[in-house]
Amino acid sequence: MIEANLRRRHLNNFQLVELAVPLLEIEKALAKKRQSIAGKKRANLQLGLASEDAEPEFKGKATEVVAKKAGVSTRTFERGKKILEKASEDDKQKLREGKASITRVYSENCIKRK
Repeated sequence: MIEANLRRRHLNNFQLVELAVPLLEIEKALAKKRQSIAGKKRANLQLGLASEDAEPEFKGKATEVVAKKAGVSTRTFERGKKILEKASEDDKQKLREGKASITRVYSENCIKRK
C-alpha cells in the first residue's frame, strides 16, 4: 500500500520521504535476512557445497533501496528523515506545502553549528 502511494505523481520530495520512512524498518529486516542468506551461501561455497556461480544477492543499503523506491536520492531521503526527527511541526508543514526546501530546513535544523 505504501509503495502504491509513492507512485502518485503529485507528491513533493518531502511527502515522498514521509511516506517511505515506514518502509525503512521493513527493508532493514529484509537486508538482515539477505545478509544471513549470503553468509550461508559463502560458507557453503568455501566448503564446496555450492557451485561457483552461487553469487550472493546484493541490493544495497536499506536507505538506498527505500530512497530508490520513493524516487528520491539517498541524500534527500536521509535529510528528510533527519528533518522528521528534529524539525518543528511548522517547518514540516511548510515542506509538505512546498513552501520550503529540504536543503534549507535541513541546514537550519539538523547541522550542528560551532
